[in-house]
Amino acid sequence: MDRKDAPHGALVTARLANGLTVVAQRDALLRDPHVHLRHDVGSRHERPGEHGLAHFLEHLMFRGTPRHPDFLGTLRRAGARDVNASTNQDRTAFTMTVPREELRRSLAMEADRTAHLPLALDRTALAETLAVVRREEEERGGPSGRAAALLFAEAFPPGHPYRHPSMGDTDLLGRLLPEQVAGFHRSHYRPDGATLVVLGDVSPQAVTDAAAATLGALPRHPAPPDPPAPDRFGRRPGGVVHGPARPRGAPPQVHVMAHTPPYGTDEHAAFAALAAVLGKGRGSRLFRDAVRGRGVAVPATEMVTAWELERGGSVLFGTVTATAGTSGERLLAEVRSVLASVSDGLTPGELDRAVRLLRRERYEALDDPTTRAEAFAAHVRLRGCPAHAYTAADALASVTENDVVRAAGLCLPGATFLVQEPVGMREAVVMA
Repeated sequence: MDRKDAPHGALVTARLANGLTVVAQRDALLRDPHVHLRHDVGSRHERPGEHGLAHFLEHLMFRGTPRHPDFLGTLRRAGARDVNASTNQDRTAFTMTVPREELRRSLAMEADRTAHLPLALDRTALAETLAVVRREEEERGGPSGRAAALLFAEAFPPGHPYRHPSMGDTDLLGRLLPEQVAGFHRSHYRPDGATLVVLGDVSPQAVTDAAAATLGALPRHPAPPDPPAPDRFGRRPGGVVHGPARPRGAPPQVHVMAHTPPYGTDEHAAFAALAAVLGKGRGSRLFRDAVRGRGVAVPATEMVTAWELERGGSVLFGTVTATAGTSGERLLAEVRSVLASVSDGLTPGELDRAVRLLRRERYEALDDPTTRAEAFAAHVRLRGCPAHAYTAADALASVTENDVVRAAGLCLPGATFLVQEPVGMREAVVMA
């Protein structure tokens, strides 16, 4: 076991014989343990014809197994709460908070569905789950969802593993056979590609013992080849895309995406600071110039953020909404002007304000067990040490003005913009 001191309690990391990584932190303020199980499979691992399969499997994992046919109900009857899951480009994660006395049982159920889900996969299971995914697609869709998918498609070149959204293509998913889904599950739900994080008032040794007796019994088997690392910045010539249309009467919006180094690298801090300079809080450039200065944008707490993708490259992503009477083209011109202005340098105190906001946000996120566990699991895979989740926030303090100006020069000239006008305005997709 490896032990490191940390603000919320000592972090103990162990690697089981089958390759599973276990991270335990004894946090006396959390009587009921929070459990986070990360599998290193996301939409970037999908091949043509499989887009959306990682997210589809996330839903299928709740269907149950021969031993636990009512998986979710069994957990809830045992006192589990906040049972959830999510999939992004890099990983799939399953989370829950369980009574301390039910920790081992909940881990045994995780091991059971990881090992035996393929036995429960048939055409009926796939059809019923696909209907759930389609409803989710409708709820998350609309102009905003289509805009994000279009922006990714324009910002990343064909064949890039981040180009397609994790929601995927439900028409393609409807053509998959149970054996294809089961094969993807067996390939990617492996103990050596998983990280278990448990936070709570329970001894790290007890967590490790419970994990070893349950998830530690999963067999280790050969891993499929990892997808080739994408180009460092996933770069594609920047441009402007128009569409899809916003609802009639809604104000225009401008979205921007710019390529940056991947999350978890030492370089990422300067780009995160750049995002905060541009769009975090009332002192940001976009707020100062586009909202207060020229009155072309409506106030928002965060207009640009550092989207944290882990392999090859990440992105800055922003959304700015126009004021009444402001056209999308007028708003676009203002957003581009604000982004370009960083090359002239920063004003006194501008970087300090941005970094203070960003560091406070990072530390507050670590106070929440859900986001803390997510960060620990990510940094185990990225840096080999969960405690790096704390030092990553500290690294922002060393970012200089020159670092931010250099970061802007590297990513903003190639940014991709998407303009959405309300129904009745230009909707066709064109490149500037």
